[in-house]
Amino acid sequence: MNKNFWRQSKRAAISIMLLLLLPTASCIKVTDSVATDLSCKAYRPIGWSQKDTKQTIVGIKSHNAVWRTLCDR
Repeated sequence: MNKNFWRQSKRAAISIMLLLLLPTASCIKVTDSVATDLSCKAYRPIGWSQKDTKQTIVGIKSHNAVWRTLCDR
């Protein structure tokens, strides 16, 4: 297989892995009975370029939608 295929597969795998790790990385720190959500500070919306595949862009848009739902208040 060509290098471009592996490069695109690697990007897609990283995007999917990030999307799967997002819910598990949403840590809550409890201080004096007040919960502080640290995930919104640790994660931000992701941008993409014209060189990204459609699959990668769909994954990024999905990540950004989750971030907006949870953090953009």
